[in-house]
Amino acid sequence: MEKILFIAPHLSTGGLPQYLVKKIELLKGEFEIYLIEYNNSTGGKLVIQKNKILDLVDEDKFFMLDDNKEETLEIINKIKPNIVHLEEIPEYFMNYDLARKIYNVDRNYFIVETSHDSSFNSNHKIFFPDKFMFVSNWQIQQYKNIDIPKILVEYPIEYQKRLNRVKTLTKLGLDPFKKHILHVGLFTPRKNQAE
Repeated sequence: MEKILFIAPHLSTGGLPQYLVKKIELLKGEFEIYLIEYNNSTGGKLVIQKNKILDLVDEDKFFMLDDNKEETLEIINKIKPNIVHLEEIPEYFMNYDLARKIYNVDRNYFIVETSHDSSFNSNHKIFFPDKFMFVSNWQIQQYKNIDIPKILVEYPIEYQKRLNRVKTLTKLGLDPFKKHILHVGLFTPRKNQAE
């Protein structure tokens, strides 16, 4: 079975970790899965997706880095993955010297990058993977100037049975005869809460 090493910038609650949960669910059984959490930014809070991932990945195949990010190279040398899949572009989260070593032209693994951001100017790209796996068509257009294979892998639509609206809103102390707008996601300046 081929080995895939995911490198995630963080596993705090949000879109990137949930997307990674779904990828691991779909690939488990097809690949031997390893995972590096580059930054432990949760402090033990906001760990819904992290806990799901820990249930999916064998304990001895999960690595949480401390200040020594160079440990990434030791892990790669130890497990000898067929694929190193960065769950964000290295320009956003990784130390330059480390990224340079991972992207070494003499590497014996295939590199895939996924990005969860739409603001990066692709003209500033420094490190080039063997393939991009994007979450939206917008990103494919954004990176069209880079001659590297690109595929679109959207998060699947998951249909949930709707709960009884009146009962649920009443339980929450909300008036079931009014419209309620919910926000799903983290509150950050770039998520358009101002809208």
